[in-house]
Amino acid sequence: MRRLGFGAVALSMLLAGPVMAEQGFYGGGLLGGVWHSDEDFTAGAETFSLSYGGGADLSLMAGYSFGQVGSLGELRTELQFSGRASDVDRVKVSGMSGKSDGTLEESATFLNVFYDFRGEGRPWVPYVGAGLGYGTQRFDNLSIGGETVLDGSEEAWAGQLIAGVGYDITESARVFADYRFRKWEDVDIRTETGSKAEVSNASSSINLGFMFTF
Repeated sequence: MRRLGFGAVALSMLLAGPVMAEQGFYGGGLLGGVWHSDEDFTAGAETFSLSYGGGADLSLMAGYSFGQVGSLGELRTELQFSGRASDVDRVKVSGMSGKSDGTLEESATFLNVFYDFRGEGRPWVPYVGAGLGYGTQRFDNLSIGGETVLDGSEEAWAGQLIAGVGYDITESARVFADYRFRKWEDVDIRTETGSKAEVSNASSSINLGFMFTF
C-alpha cells in the first residue's frame, strides 16, 4: 500500500507540475532528424532519380504567446530560423546509377502559428501548427563515379505542418517533441550539361527542443 501511495503522489506531481507563463515573448531551439522523399524529375532529354539518406535540422526560434484564445488553449506565433543538411545516397541519370557523395542543404526562415491545447494546471501541452517560409535549397556536388551531374542553388517558398507535445518543466521553460512535414515549391536547377531541371523537395522530421520565456 505504501508503494501505491508513493506512486499516486508521483503521478499527481507529474500531471500537475509547473505551468509555463501563458503570455509573453519566448525563445528556443530544436535538433531533429530529417528524412526526404526520393525524387524523380527530367532535365532536357535526361531523367534523374535522387535517393536520400538521413539528414539533420538545427533551428532557433523566437516568438510570442498571446495567451488564452478560445476555450481549448492558447495561440502563439514564432519565427523559425532553420538550417538542414541531408545526404544524397544515390543518383540515377538516364539509366546510369551510382553512389553519390553529394548533399542537399536548406536554409530558411518560417513564420509559424501554433495552437496549444492546455488543460488547466497541466504541464503536458499537445499542440498543432503550420508555417510558411522562404529560403534557399542547394544541391551540392551530386555526382556519379566522381562526375558531377547536378550542382546549384535556388530560392523558393515552402510550407510545413506541425504536431507535437510539450512539457513545462518550470514556469519559464518547456521541452517538446514534434513531427514536421515540409514541402518546398518546385525549383529550377541547372545541370552540368546546361539543361534546366524542375526539382521537388518534400521531407519529414522528428525533433526535440526547448523553449523559455523572457
